[in-house]
Amino acid sequence: MSSERLTARAGQNGPSEIWPWLKCARAWGFVIALALTPSRGGASPDSRLGDFAITQWTRESGLPDNSVTCLTQTHDGFLWLGTASGLARFDGLKFTLVDLPRQGNRLAKEITALYQDSRERMWVGTRSAGLWCLEAGSVHQVNLGRNFDSCAVTCIAGGTNGELWVGNTGGLTRLSGTNLTLLTVADGLPSEVVSSVQVSASGTVWITTRKGMCQFENGRLTPLEFQTENPGGSPEMIGIYDDQRGNLWAFGDTYLVNLNDGKRFNYFRSGDTTSLRIWSLCEGRDGKLWIGTSGQGVLSFSDGRFSRLALREAILGSDVQAIYEDTGGSLWLGTFSGGLVR
Repeated sequence: MSSERLTARAGQNGPSEIWPWLKCARAWGFVIALALTPSRGGASPDSRLGDFAITQWTRESGLPDNSVTCLTQTHDGFLWLGTASGLARFDGLKFTLVDLPRQGNRLAKEITALYQDSRERMWVGTRSAGLWCLEAGSVHQVNLGRNFDSCAVTCIAGGTNGELWVGNTGGLTRLSGTNLTLLTVADGLPSEVVSSVQVSASGTVWITTRKGMCQFENGRLTPLEFQTENPGGSPEMIGIYDDQRGNLWAFGDTYLVNLNDGKRFNYFRSGDTTSLRIWSLCEGRDGKLWIGTSGQGVLSFSDGRFSRLALREAILGSDVQAIYEDTGGSLWLGTFSGGLVR
């Protein structure tokens, strides 16, 4: 494992240290309010779409890439973004680009997953350079064994006992302290291509793979089977989401399923099902589910009904890869080619 001092680039101002600046910000009691930040610094002018004020940031605004793949807000209030060309932190005004060190011939550019644990460590998954950890001013690559660093990391989740779960295209890895456990098809995974992992409040770990779902409980993997009546439904690329009210949702292609209700399925369609796929899901403060899709932009789900946000402006596009509601109530969208949208 290699370790280097974490540096960053802020706009065109040249290299600078992240952590001293961040400590000063904390000393001032600084917690950014992304929802209240005015549009400036190269962002597109606001426009009104129904009751929503829309602001967009692209490469011209300082983003590493117009394809935003993952989003998360850290405990100090900053928004972190993974893109197809690198990692960035956003304070509501400008982007600070974070470089991950080169490993041999591989550049850790395409970011696929982000997770901050209770110790404020940032875990970063990449498509071609494995898993990375940003901690106490340094960044290092995490050795997952069996050449898993060359597999694409697809998802990261934290367990109730402090362990870390990392899904990739070669299986599922559990990190607990210095102990590392690899789970593959031989251990009960339906497929070694893991698409999502979610840890419920009870400690049960839910895993979705290319060939189906399973759960890890009491040290064992158990398959979870369900049938869909949707002709376009497929177990591939589905995900799992555990909301604050204890509902466990499965999603993929054109369907959303409340697993607590057994076989009661909630559907939405738009004619040609090949034009629609759910990519991401998050829960709003009011309990509403926000759904990012390919082909249909953003939908909300509440009280058993789906509603579509009419984001028809061409600059926004319709492919939402990542979706996140911050602590101020603003909804953030990571789009395939339209950058970051608030």
